[in-house]
Amino acid sequence: MPATTFVDDLAVLTELIATGNDLDGVKVHLSTTAPPLVGGMVLTSFVEAAFPGYAALTITWGTPYFTLSGDPEVDSQVLAFHATSAPPGAVTVLAYFVTDTAGAVLKFADVLATPVTIGAAGQGLGFVIAMLRYAFQTIQLP
Repeated sequence: MPATTFVDDLAVLTELIATGNDLDGVKVHLSTTAPPLVGGMVLTSFVEAAFPGYAALTITWGTPYFTLSGDPEVDSQVLAFHATSAPPGAVTVLAYFVTDTAGAVLKFADVLATPVTIGAAGQGLGFVIAMLRYAFQTIQLP
């Protein structure tokens, strides 16, 4: 029964982002590398971006919902990163990765659809992380 599956998935997604659970308080980091997204990845697979004003951001999740196609989804706030002054050299961001609050455990990652180069004050990028059903394959459930 597909409706039951969707409800179960939405319940799991809701549980994942609940206070104290696996995706509560996670941080998003920018990466200047885009390693293949495969199981068994570790934090050292990524090189964290560095430019003036950059810092990893804590994700605040919205309320899980069903998309028009019936898939469960939850979205982050807009995650905005901007250089406060020109970096010593241009920095090209290729991916992002999400860690636990301490930045010690890799939760998941994704490659940007288009690389973003930051080479001057005010340049940057912003995006929203939309967690869909695929997340259940890449995140270890509590």
